[in-house]
Amino acid sequence: MYPLEEKDSSPLEDTEITRLINVSKELGYKKQDKIPERNLVDFKPTSIKQIATSSNQKIQVKSGLEASQSLEMKQPEDQIEIKESPENKSSKE
Repeated sequence: MYPLEEKDSSPLEDTEITRLINVSKELGYKKQDKIPERNLVDFKPTSIKQIATSSNQKIQVKSGLEASQSLEMKQPEDQIEIKESPENKSSKE
């Protein structure tokens, strides 16, 4: 870690105060074009309950998709077991 710099707490001289005041008067407030403005027309307030409900629904949908995918992955194994079952063997013979 770097040591903290010592701060100069001595009072400003009158000339420095005058210089700072003049600079602030000259510059003033200038609106910057680079900063984006907020579009409050499209703003829609949302309650915490709505956010929680939406999040819960997304989790349920995701877990439902995962469950259906896992069933699809197991389906071929189930079909293999059905083909090799004794009932199928007797029907072949």
